[in-house]
Amino acid sequence: MKEGKVQALITPVMSFVLMALLVIIVGYGGMRVSSGALTTGELVAFILYLVQIVMPMSQLSMFFTQFQKAIGVTERINTILEYEVENHIEGKNVTNAKQPILIENVDFEYNEEEKVPQNIQFTIESGKVTAIVDPSGSGKTALFSLLERFYKADSLRNRAHGGSGLGLTIVKKVIDLHKGENRIESVVGKETEFIVLIPGSKHIT
Repeated sequence: MKEGKVQALITPVMSFVLMALLVIIVGYGGMRVSSGALTTGELVAFILYLVQIVMPMSQLSMFFTQFQKAIGVTERINTILEYEVENHIEGKNVTNAKQPILIENVDFEYNEEEKVPQNIQFTIESGKVTAIVDPSGSGKTALFSLLERFYKADSLRNRAHGGSGLGLTIVKKVIDLHKGENRIESVVGKETEFIVLIPGSKHIT
């Protein structure tokens, strides 16, 4: 958003400056041509040379802007690549995968001001369809991100083998988290320690 505002301001300003410069050159050059100090061909050649110089310079400034963006993205990618590769095969064998998922006292926070969801409790029965319905911003996406292990559980209580599901308390501190970066932040947070039993699965990881 900020970048778009800057570009929306710079582009018309640069266009105005170029047009004003061209008008001044044509006006002054026309006066020189009328006085005989300059020929028409020389004036046209000067204008063409000026355009050939100015256009690459404007493109060069845009290149440096994109280059700085690429550096920032590359640093973020390198940070993620430094983490060890997860083992998707490791886990505990489940003798009976057709069990309900029991969610007890689930708390989550993006930061100290944004705490969603809070004290969530429900049961997802095996082999049935469960709809999660709530107003916008209530934490539905965050809840599914927890179930999918995109966020790390700082403490949890696993009851999957004991008969039926899991209970957990989740506290996640994410500084300056943007909504579009949830998936990336989850990788940095090393979410593999989250434990959940999904109906039909063979392992708990």
